[in-house]
Amino acid sequence: MAVWSKITNISDLPLELLTEIWKLLKYSPRTLGRILQVSKDWHNMALGMPGLWGALYITEDTNLDLLKTWIGRSQQTGLFICLDYQRAANSHWMITWQSEVAPPNYAERFIRVMECLVACADRWVHLEVFGPDTLYLLLREPLASLQAPRLTLLSIILDGPPDTPLPPVGNFVPPNGVALCSIEFTRVPLRWELFPLAPLTHLTLGPTNLGWNDLVHGVNHSPFLVSLGFVGGLPTSRASEETLALDLPSLTSLSLARLVVHDLGLLNTYLATPQIMSLALALPDEGSDFAPFLEQLSIRFPRLSHLAIDDIWLQPDTSLHTFFLQLTTVTDIVLRGLPRHMRPFWDALVHHMGDQHFLPALECITVVDIPILDIQDLVELRRQAGNASLCVTVHVSSLLIRRWNTSAWLVDNTRSTVLIEGPKKPSVQGTGFLHLL
Repeated sequence: MAVWSKITNISDLPLELLTEIWKLLKYSPRTLGRILQVSKDWHNMALGMPGLWGALYITEDTNLDLLKTWIGRSQQTGLFICLDYQRAANSHWMITWQSEVAPPNYAERFIRVMECLVACADRWVHLEVFGPDTLYLLLREPLASLQAPRLTLLSIILDGPPDTPLPPVGNFVPPNGVALCSIEFTRVPLRWELFPLAPLTHLTLGPTNLGWNDLVHGVNHSPFLVSLGFVGGLPTSRASEETLALDLPSLTSLSLARLVVHDLGLLNTYLATPQIMSLALALPDEGSDFAPFLEQLSIRFPRLSHLAIDDIWLQPDTSLHTFFLQLTTVTDIVLRGLPRHMRPFWDALVHHMGDQHFLPALECITVVDIPILDIQDLVELRRQAGNASLCVTVHVSSLLIRRWNTSAWLVDNTRSTVLIEGPKKPSVQGTGFLHLL
């Protein structure tokens, strides 16, 4: 007890540990402000850590004076900027871009924010922008040909009314960052002929004005591109052109979200990359049957080790026996949610867990909002098959959990988290335990 009392005072923590804790609060201005008020020592320590102030989370309500203060405190450290205007998508910002006008009050505030940020563009490391596509009108001028030599990640995710055309291209060219290696664009029309795709390592595209053959010309045979994602559709092929094959020998990660069966067929035909090790799918298109596509993928990607499924529409009584049998190298699976149409996938997964030859390399399953009794069935079948080394990580938004043959369990209601140790205490390898986060 005496030892415990010595470490209960947070002020006694080593400086190195305290600073690591503070780094977790980078995107929380209110909390960092309170840290400054705890004591004079904490105040001086926090102000002496420029890296603590380099993460800028900006919304339409951000105080401009506070933003300037944070930028000043960051001194010459890199800036990680997130412009989150998603809430504005349901308010004054949702006007059509054809009007070439944004709401005066929000537009003026956004322009002042961008002026403040552009002044220190030489320190940008990450720039992420989320909001309605009217933001494009306010972004294209300050970002056009901007020099940002330290910028490594540029993400612009804009949203617009369904079935509306993209904004006009204009003269928008992304910032000129010699270190830029990761981009993600949705509803962002660019002058792609002026944009170097070849050096990229990560590329994710939503609806843009980039054609399929333009993409092929930009990244084909790239030795650098390791991650590719498509959201909401593939780049379109022009009717007058022959569709070219995309060969990416270094690609190891593929992410597909909200694509239709036709898109997946084209991708299966024209994408050549057998080295895929990580695959993420979110295919909720109702009425489509994605089972044949899954079987093709399991054959085409023999080195697959990580499989993440957000949502996928499957017909009732769909058999995935062939799909699962091909996944001999998969070590971890992530499943998010269990809507009615994902039941066939989960039921097939649980059903085959009793086979010792099923997913022989599987080590970890991460699930989100899946009933605890379903998880119990999965773990018990895996154990009965003679493989008790499976670790299950569960993320839940609400808890309704019974004591399940456990030696210890802990519920933290503030974070909706549970830690359960199974009948056998976990070894260094994590054998025989269920870990709920």
